[in-house]
Amino acid sequence: MSADNISRKEFLGLSRLVAAGMLLPDLNLGTTEKEIKPDPFQNAVRLPTLEYHDPNFNAGDACMTPEVFEAQLDWLEKAGYYTPKAEEVAGFLKGEKLLPYNSVVIRFDLGTDKLDPDTKKSVWPQVFENLRKRNLHALIFLIPDTVGTLKDGLSWHDLAFYTNSGTLSICSHGLADHPNYQSISEEYALYSMQTSRKRIETGLKEGGVANPQVLGFAFPFDSVPSNAPELVEKAGFKFFASGVKINGLNAAEYKDINEGLPVIYPYVYRRDIQSREENARNNYALLPIKGGRSFIDTLVLNQNEFRNDESWEKYKLNIWRQKMLPEEIFTNRLISPLSIIVHTDSQRGDVQDWKSEKTFNGVDAENRKIAVTFGVDQQGPLQFVPLYLREGRLFIPEPLYDSQAAKEVSPSINIEMAGDSFDQILENGEKDKKAAVLLTIANTAILIAQIIKISNGQLNENRVFGHFEMTIKGKSDPGEKTMIILREMIRGALRPALRPDIKKYG
Repeated sequence: MSADNISRKEFLGLSRLVAAGMLLPDLNLGTTEKEIKPDPFQNAVRLPTLEYHDPNFNAGDACMTPEVFEAQLDWLEKAGYYTPKAEEVAGFLKGEKLLPYNSVVIRFDLGTDKLDPDTKKSVWPQVFENLRKRNLHALIFLIPDTVGTLKDGLSWHDLAFYTNSGTLSICSHGLADHPNYQSISEEYALYSMQTSRKRIETGLKEGGVANPQVLGFAFPFDSVPSNAPELVEKAGFKFFASGVKINGLNAAEYKDINEGLPVIYPYVYRRDIQSREENARNNYALLPIKGGRSFIDTLVLNQNEFRNDESWEKYKLNIWRQKMLPEEIFTNRLISPLSIIVHTDSQRGDVQDWKSEKTFNGVDAENRKIAVTFGVDQQGPLQFVPLYLREGRLFIPEPLYDSQAAKEVSPSINIEMAGDSFDQILENGEKDKKAAVLLTIANTAILIAQIIKISNGQLNENRVFGHFEMTIKGKSDPGEKTMIILREMIRGALRPALRPDIKKYG
């Protein structure tokens, strides 16, 4: 869709202001990066673990598809997540190994082999290739009896190739009988665990791994027995994976490895996939997963505990006007936003009276817990929420779980543009109305460009979304035409030498 109802003169005048960066003052960044010394807060104290099965897995009302799987991997790659190997996970759980802040374990329970209906070959090499080409690493908890059971199926050569390439760590999921370890004898449990480990080591050697090490064990059915740590040690493993819990615990922090390595299911609801396809919005990483929050949101909420205390005051960013929301809207934790979401706040009436102060008063109204970071009007931005820059990363307060903000967008910098029906005004509105809307969009573009510039690569123009692009149903704002113009202006503000192709607006 082109913004062909905007005159060349209207757009050219605004684009010059955007490119020159004159609609907003410079940010007062306070503490500069050079003044900040390395800080251990950058190390992970939590390790979220994503448990996958096969790329066409069904789990009741939730499921996985190849498209959803690849979208989630794309997000991990673009967001710069570190995916540790088995030996790193083992060291982390024992408190002997530090991992980066943005670490996440990718885990597969490979209990059976499956053939692609089109190629008639195992689906797994393609899964592994999707990891390899994104430079991601996964832990495969394998039942060794599944390897080599199908014609053109998964082979030890496949597993060895991706192990040697640094893509896989092969761990154990026991034997083919897949018992409940809470109900079998300790003697049989040890036999099953030790036998599976030895068979995997033998298979990997045959496939071409010189010195295979099988370090991790995943209990079938997540049936973790009370003596799991002792069993794991006796069977020759270094760590184990347990059931679905909220957070992973680092033994270095909590002095306890009884929880093993808890995991999160990344499966999405089938009804949401269908709804997203019907609306031709296929950013599947934004879909809610089991538990109700989005894949992105769940990752952020399961990372480090950054407590919002007085030590963060010197890292605050002051961005022009400020009017802070009450503290009770937020938890006492800080999170690192992964995107910027743009909304309109539905103000009606005369466009000249659309003000960010009204946005603030609406958000601050009694019993409304909406976590909005900035309001923007024709005068520029109004900051509602503290923003921090520490060790080159941006942080914002975490919204309360019962926030009325859309669940899919809580780990984001949310910007409310004052007004309503921007697309309709740009299409058919009077000249003064279009000018007011374009000025608000331009102010928003420069604000976003400034945020991107100071984020040191954490945010970029590809992580700027309209609200309608982030949700499946509900309010759709600010509109496709508005976002086309906003993105053009952001590019102009980020690269002043660049000018949009004005012809298509004439």
